[in-house]
Amino acid sequence: LPAEEVPIMPFIFHLPGVGQVRMSDLAYEAHDEPFELLKFPLEEGVSWDGVYWASAPMTVSVDRVEGSTAELTLASGDQEHALTYDAEVGYLTHYRIPAQGELEVELELVDHGFGYEGDVMVPYEQDLTMCHGQGLFVMGIEGCQASPGGTPMDTFEIPDGYTAATFALVLESGQAEGEHLPGAASIEVTDPHGNVYEAGARGTYMVVQGHHLEEPAGTWSHDVAQAGAGFAIVEGVTYTKVEVSLPSGCMLGAVPDGLAGTPCA
Repeated sequence: LPAEEVPIMPFIFHLPGVGQVRMSDLAYEAHDEPFELLKFPLEEGVSWDGVYWASAPMTVSVDRVEGSTAELTLASGDQEHALTYDAEVGYLTHYRIPAQGELEVELELVDHGFGYEGDVMVPYEQDLTMCHGQGLFVMGIEGCQASPGGTPMDTFEIPDGYTAATFALVLESGQAEGEHLPGAASIEVTDPHGNVYEAGARGTYMVVQGHHLEEPAGTWSHDVAQAGAGFAIVEGVTYTKVEVSLPSGCMLGAVPDGLAGTPCA
């Protein structure tokens, strides 16, 4: 990732993969579980099972292989995601999550290269430490501390040892089970430094508002107001920022414990 400005969306949608990537299949963590989009060699008709964002089973199948590209489908529940991998690039060049209400996610690689020179940032040992709020009559937040009732104002702790956090306020007012009508929700989050983040959703399917914070350890609070089906949560990861100078690979600043590396001169 760029060292000077950390992008938000790769952390929230887990695309492209950031952090520690497994060399054998390019798997990386999403919600603290391996997200296994690829299994080499990619051969037509091959499929494998995995876990989608640590919350639901998924099956990935290779639909077509032609030249250096392979087209794949990720199926989880009633969703089907379309993926394209290009061996000449060495990564996914296209990923589409179908429309859900008013939200559709589509990523396409527009350029790539080799031999980059400059400073980059690696989010080392990232952990899902934020997934708090409230939810009613919705699916997909099983791993979060999102209760259907109780006191809307609550606090949670981020322990010492992390140097940065990337997080989002995520609100959904349309994914209802059964006969429950879409509702409305708002959330206000206060970080340990006193910064306040606010977002609301009403009559839309989903709102995602991303943020980044240095030195996130301490007490966080969230205040949720909700009516009807939907959820309002703060979700994010904390990690140690490791800055690397390319092409030498030396590390700028202190080398974290347990990580092999050479400090830059």
